[in-house]
Amino acid sequence: QNWDIYRWNSTITSCFEHGDLEFARQTFDGMPERNLVTWNCMISGYVSNRKIFEAHKIFDSMPRKNVISWTALINGYARCGKLSEAHALFDQMPEKNVICWNTMISGYINNRRLKEAHILFDNMPKRNSVSWAIIIGGYLRHENVVEARNLFLLAPQTVSLANLMLSGYVKFGYFEDACELFDSMPQKDIASWTIMITCYSKCGKMEKARHIFELTPNKDIAAWTAIIRCYLQNGDIQTAEKLFVMMPQKDVMACNSMISGYIENGMLDDALK
Repeated sequence: QNWDIYRWNSTITSCFEHGDLEFARQTFDGMPERNLVTWNCMISGYVSNRKIFEAHKIFDSMPRKNVISWTALINGYARCGKLSEAHALFDQMPEKNVICWNTMISGYINNRRLKEAHILFDNMPKRNSVSWAIIIGGYLRHENVVEARNLFLLAPQTVSLANLMLSGYVKFGYFEDACELFDSMPQKDIASWTIMITCYSKCGKMEKARHIFELTPNKDIAAWTAIIRCYLQNGDIQTAEKLFVMMPQKDVMACNSMISGYIENGMLDDALK
């Protein structure tokens, strides 16, 4: 019986993913039995198709709601820019977990309302690394590097948060801060090294970029692509070509980087090969 409900739920989810809202509703209406997951699939499906009115109708009809039901509907209103409705639901929630707090904060950030997001973040009873990433990433997305750094200095030190800040520094030209942070990181992963290759490339320090690449442990496609782009952006096509040939594995991104590099350097014939 549980297996049957699972298959019905999978069908509903698939219908929503393919935009067939009518058949999703028919399937739901025709189910001999539903569980909580079924109702949540319907809410999430309508939300992903931006049908917030239908999602709310399903929510109101639910015999029993859980945190996922509330969070899905809050996310739906936030995605449609209806933040007062989203926050009203958030306030009505009988029980909140860290995921629904994160969802509400993301909603404010995605609608460029960082002040409200920050107030909510400050009021959180419990935060996780995702909470910190959302608020720091939000300030970086809206080009407020100073506030992002202030928060980062208060956050628990994880590699993923350090990489987020590192990436922000590089994107907005805070190269010295990026180098300082990278050097102070007690742990680094492949992404940390790749960000620094891009950092030195952006400030034209080719030798340092190559040095970081050579030091990078367990180089992946992203690291190879970063160093190839570095040479392409600085006009050294020959070295970029050599590195491209040496790449143990190539993906679409690496190939596109080479093609773009040829075009940017006026080598259309090579781009077409």
